[in-house]
Amino acid sequence: MAAKNKKKLQETLDEITGAGIQADSQQLKKDMRAQFSNFREWIREYVVNAYDAMATYCRVYGEKNGDEITVTVQDDGKGMNKARIEKFFTLYASEKDMEANRAIGTHGIGKLSIAAIPDQRRFEMETSDGTEAWLAKAGNLDGIEDIRVRLLSTSIPKGTTFRITFGSTNTLMREMELLKEILVMYTRFLPIHIAIAVPMNEHEDATHILHSINENWDSYSDYFSRKYDLDIKGNSYEINMNLGENVHEVYQNKVLVSSNYNLLSHGLKKDWALGYLAIRVNSSAFELPFGRHCLSDEDILNPLSRKIRNELLPQYMSDLYDHLKQVSTNDLRFYEYQVDALTSNLISFDPSLNKPWSMYEFIRTQSLGKLSFKELTEIVMAKGRFFIEDESNAGIDYSNFSEPVLHHEQAGDLITLLKLLFKDRCIFLKSTDLVFERQSENSSELNELQKTFERNLGFHPDLISREDLIDETDEEMDGSFSDDHEFFGQGLFNEVKEACQDLSTLKWKASFLVEKDFTTPCQTHMFIYANHTIILNLYHPLIEKLVALSAVNPKLAGHWGVSLCLEDGRNVFPYLSADTRKELLMLDGIAKLAEVKSSGSLEQDSRAYKELFTEFRRNLNDSLRKNMN
Repeated sequence: MAAKNKKKLQETLDEITGAGIQADSQQLKKDMRAQFSNFREWIREYVVNAYDAMATYCRVYGEKNGDEITVTVQDDGKGMNKARIEKFFTLYASEKDMEANRAIGTHGIGKLSIAAIPDQRRFEMETSDGTEAWLAKAGNLDGIEDIRVRLLSTSIPKGTTFRITFGSTNTLMREMELLKEILVMYTRFLPIHIAIAVPMNEHEDATHILHSINENWDSYSDYFSRKYDLDIKGNSYEINMNLGENVHEVYQNKVLVSSNYNLLSHGLKKDWALGYLAIRVNSSAFELPFGRHCLSDEDILNPLSRKIRNELLPQYMSDLYDHLKQVSTNDLRFYEYQVDALTSNLISFDPSLNKPWSMYEFIRTQSLGKLSFKELTEIVMAKGRFFIEDESNAGIDYSNFSEPVLHHEQAGDLITLLKLLFKDRCIFLKSTDLVFERQSENSSELNELQKTFERNLGFHPDLISREDLIDETDEEMDGSFSDDHEFFGQGLFNEVKEACQDLSTLKWKASFLVEKDFTTPCQTHMFIYANHTIILNLYHPLIEKLVALSAVNPKLAGHWGVSLCLEDGRNVFPYLSADTRKELLMLDGIAKLAEVKSSGSLEQDSRAYKELFTEFRRNLNDSLRKNMN
């Protein structure tokens, strides 16, 4: 059976060989046109043809008549004689004036790209090589055999002009803008002057503005651009890296091929998605298929990617970090997040401590400034752990921590990365997990002085309506304020009133806070806030000083205890503005001083108190009037 099948197969092959392989030319054209992902890419092909013809400029402009748009592409290249015109209209035939390693078009099918334009109706070409001039005309290029070519009797300047006509519902302005986008995307670095005329508006008689497409390959940069030259296995590569949009682009002779390759990790199982780092690579070694949408041999990127990743990237980042030390504060602030996020992402892919990104100080801490990843790692190795603050924590004194405490806000996904790398040595600070109120069977655990301090804690919710406070001082103000609303201003009055109503339900307590073992006195938390209760830590040195002050002035000690808690805006009524907090604390102090005066204590300070309060109200009045003006 096997021998019979082999004989039949051989007979079939002999039959095909004898008859020859027949190609459907129309289907072949259709397949080639399908290689262009956007039919407007025809404009790229015709500009590239101008470059290959050694033109110094290429102009693109258009006009609309009825439902037709005609786009003209004009260059000053070497032009064509009759023989070259015949090759131009022959598939797979291409003759270039540019030297082989600098030429871009190689397959001879770019000219067919216009046949992909929907409703393409007419094609016209005028060309001159300086000695003879020719005119070629055709309808839809699917009928390529119907092209009419004739010699012109009058001379025209050397170069070639194409006119492509197609039906379109777009305005001329819209169509030219779309063609401009294609040219900017693909040909902005091509070393030939390219300009396209775009109408200023959609009116038929609108003025056309000539837009230059060109950008300089060497000077183009979002920020901090560096250029590198590589030679790999005899192939030369120009590489540009800059801080900016995260785009990797591959160019053949300064014409974009694709931005779909990861130039840092090509050939690796995992993509390096760094963000904020742009890389452009240009080489004549890149070979392209029909349509120019990718590389024919993508394996050529593997050694190139290794070089960029292992040699150029560390060099670039080292230069960038050195540069940032010299820039102004404003420049640093503008790019700081991008650099920090890029650094964090680099560590996630390569956490080696000898890399430049591991030695850059960008990790924000509460009391140690900024640390590098290497510094943090060394601290963890020495002390065994580090902390990350919880944004809802309040009352923590971070200066008492022997290990670093990191801000909860870091660049990129640094927090997630650190947790992944350090595991249980990375501890998230949560008051409910780390600090507790000491439990005691003795209900009268506090001494008398501590009880006095606790009794004087708390905010006065009725301070706005205290007639004794307002009335006593009205006489000193010579009638500057007629009532409470004028005193605060209507907006401030309402905000303070609402805040006082909320604070009136807040519970205050003085107690001893301990760590997770329920025994070790806590030195890191001045207070904790949970379940609408604030517990001030009697173990903390600053709270101990306030307790001692209670022996001299319990009202003032209680006021300062309230101030410590209310000034922490992250957790204790975080909706209050900073200004409202300041006003509430000021008024709380005044209210408590007034109580002291009315009870007969500190009578000798009564006049000083009144003068202080009078000055406070005068300043507030001036501030409110300025805001109103």
